[in-house]
Amino acid sequence: MDIEKLSATDRVFFDIEGGALMMHIGALMVFEGGGLVSPDGSLDAATLTRLLEAGVSQVPRFRQVVREVAGLGAVWVDDERFRIEHHVSHTAVPHPGDDAQLMRLMGRIFSQPLDRRHPLWEASLVEGLSGGRFAILFKLHHAMVDGVAGIGLLASVFRTEPGDLSLSPAAWSPRHAPNTLQIATALASDSARSVAHALHDLRGSLGHGAQAKDIAGGLVHTLRDGLRPASPSSINPAEVGPHRTYTSTRLDLARAKEARKALGGTLNDVALAVVTGALRRYLARRGDPVEAMKDFRALVPVDLRPRMGEDGVGNHISLVLVHLPLSEPDARARFEAVHRACEHLKHDSHEIEGAAFIERVGDLGGPNVVTAVFRIASMLRAFNVTITNVPGPQVPIYVGRSRMTEIHAVVPLFTHQGVGVAIVSYDGGMYVGLYADPDAVPDVEALAADVQQSFEDLCAAAGHGR
Repeated sequence: MDIEKLSATDRVFFDIEGGALMMHIGALMVFEGGGLVSPDGSLDAATLTRLLEAGVSQVPRFRQVVREVAGLGAVWVDDERFRIEHHVSHTAVPHPGDDAQLMRLMGRIFSQPLDRRHPLWEASLVEGLSGGRFAILFKLHHAMVDGVAGIGLLASVFRTEPGDLSLSPAAWSPRHAPNTLQIATALASDSARSVAHALHDLRGSLGHGAQAKDIAGGLVHTLRDGLRPASPSSINPAEVGPHRTYTSTRLDLARAKEARKALGGTLNDVALAVVTGALRRYLARRGDPVEAMKDFRALVPVDLRPRMGEDGVGNHISLVLVHLPLSEPDARARFEAVHRACEHLKHDSHEIEGAAFIERVGDLGGPNVVTAVFRIASMLRAFNVTITNVPGPQVPIYVGRSRMTEIHAVVPLFTHQGVGVAIVSYDGGMYVGLYADPDAVPDVEALAADVQQSFEDLCAAAGHGR
């Protein structure tokens, strides 16, 4: 029997979820009315739901649930009772709603966990926005997708040109769900094959001493940083509360590219340097000893698709720790330190290879070693903040005839983590989303202002200030 097994990294996000730790990612997308909003501001939710279902019908994962077998793993199976009404809801902000009201709604909706009995996603259709706009709040479990795959899924649901409002979902017949014994047998067989492949690869690696040395060195670096605490700060609480707040700010992508070119790095270096500067400003204002924070770390997902030739949904990432120069007061020097840290990760430390090796071991089946390592790292506060940076489409996206004007992303909070940063680029903008525990970060809008100021400081250092 063919199965679609959750990878070791997929399972991490499923395993560690519980209580106030909710492992969903997502996006807030704002659209022009485009014939879906009437002059009084009401939204044609029925037509929009049908358009979403037409897009969802192209991606099997949207109609699948997770089935676990203790000690062996978990698989995706078709949900024989799938109904779009279980996943799409219709809500509103008081007309004419502004961005602040929309962000507050985002925080409330994302404070609720997904129902594991159903496919692991929800969409909230929001009417009442000023200017005849509407919004879609997409929430997807991190076990289902990583950030890159999430953008790919949204691209499958939406279109790059205005479309027909009469689209209907494709016909679908769910595959019969296997029973627990069938799933257990298939998982055991898959584990046996994985072990055989791993032994073959291991023999190949040992035959190439340099490759084996790189992996071993990467493991040492990964475990060294992952098993010791990062610098303490006031945004790293003893425990994460149950509530969430959200805000986002837009940076000009063309200016970010100019800064990257002038300073000699990558767009990811720009993003990390801007966030580092913003966190420094924010923490200094709160009285944190930022000059003494010599080991402030970010958990950063690295896309393995280009390296491994992998594709599709699921998590094809390696989770690595990046040292952020929070103690550095100069914007240009911060950028250069971030650039050195990223280059070291990519070319010298082999931590990406080390983390990927741990994940490969986890994929052999049985108790998930990746979950165990991640839980220990989280409990020890091995990182202060999660920062993701996902390149999105640089052309307009449409649902029906409605153009998406902006997109704001969400990354989950882990143990001891008061704020997560999700950056996504779209159609000339870099949108920096800030998802926070209000008990630890009660003024997330102030941090958004710090992001803007940090960006201006970096552009000025690159000779491209306003």
